[in-house]
Amino acid sequence: MSRDELYHARRLAFSRLKDNSHQVALTKFNGVLGANIDLIGGLKAKIAEIEKDNELLASENEELRQFTLDGYQIAKSVTSMD
Repeated sequence: MSRDELYHARRLAFSRLKDNSHQVALTKFNGVLGANIDLIGGLKAKIAEIEKDNELLASENEELRQFTLDGYQIAKSVTSMD
């Protein structure tokens, strides 16, 4: 009888050890996952900022292109007047 009780106690202890080990691993995993989610949020914000800057630069580039074309047409008209 005591041998069975000892076996049962060992088995119970091993089961608790395994559960505790699993819980520690799960807690670690959740911590790493939370950190990664925070990093992804930061990256999304940075991407949005870069896209906004890109749109602004594209708009400025279009204005400069139009200014250049206008200047070319003016120069062409002045040259043809001679």
